[in-house]
Amino acid sequence: GDNSCADCNANGIPDSCDIASATSLDLNNNGRPDECEQDCNLNSIPDDEDIANGTSQDCDNNGFPDECQTSFIAYNWVGPNNGSFTNPAYWNPMGVPGGDAMLTNSGGTDNRAILSAPGETRFCSLTLGATGSGKQILQVNGGSTLTPNNGSTVNDHGTVDLRGTLGGPTAAVNAGGKLTGYGLVTASVTNAGTVSRATGQTFSLSGDTFSNIAGGLLSAPISSVVFIQSPTITQAGTIEVRSQAAVALLASLSNSSGALIHLLGGTLGAESLTNNLGGDVTGFGVIDCNVSNNGSMTFQADSELTGDLLNDGIIKRLPDGKLI
Repeated sequence: GDNSCADCNANGIPDSCDIASATSLDLNNNGRPDECEQDCNLNSIPDDEDIANGTSQDCDNNGFPDECQTSFIAYNWVGPNNGSFTNPAYWNPMGVPGGDAMLTNSGGTDNRAILSAPGETRFCSLTLGATGSGKQILQVNGGSTLTPNNGSTVNDHGTVDLRGTLGGPTAAVNAGGKLTGYGLVTASVTNAGTVSRATGQTFSLSGDTFSNIAGGLLSAPISSVVFIQSPTITQAGTIEVRSQAAVALLASLSNSSGALIHLLGGTLGAESLTNNLGGDVTGFGVIDCNVSNNGSMTFQADSELTGDLLNDGIIKRLPDGKLI
């Protein structure tokens, strides 16, 4: 219809004239003054414009900025083992998740959901775990990107088996949870469970932070590579590097009191390594950086340090071990 005489703000002036004279703004260019548009967060910008320019997130794609919602629809996984993540019939309520995706296995056998849809699958948040003896596994295949806009949580007996990409702002791997496989993680990771690469594969972590907190295990199995591009790294847990494997960090690594770096024939590379008082470095392998040691380093077999060593701590050599 003809909207030339529309006056949504009831100021006695046609909307088109308000906009033309700049009496009213029309940021989304729809011919309707912004003061007449939905603006749930009261920032004087239409909600659709907030969402379009990234000022606000809309994780469930319902046209309302997330800050205007106190909760999102929870979609519970009810699919069979090896069921497709994007099959609407495998969720309660029925439909591919647009809100919070909840995968909880209460049974005694493992259940695996598989995301193989090409491109990006977005929703609000991911929670993965089990209350029974069976594991709940989410497999993300190559060519697929899983993006929970509000982050991921992997709980006890939950496993993300990654062959593609895990996005979102954060990924929390809690005690008993696992993030494993190979591929790319662009989320910031906090690990109190296990982050591990598949044997013979490469795993890349490129979020803003990687935090291996107390109780967390970062493991590079035989012939695998864990490549951590995160500029900020916290190491208060255990790093394990097995034969012909490597953990490579672009940033400096500080091994905290109570933390352990255990080399089992592999290579640890970083900008530099500081082993703090109460920190331990054990085993045998290659440390490919400068080292400042204030803690304890114990070598069980011949090992190599490629950089300079500043030692104010303890270095032990077992009968078959030496540092060159």
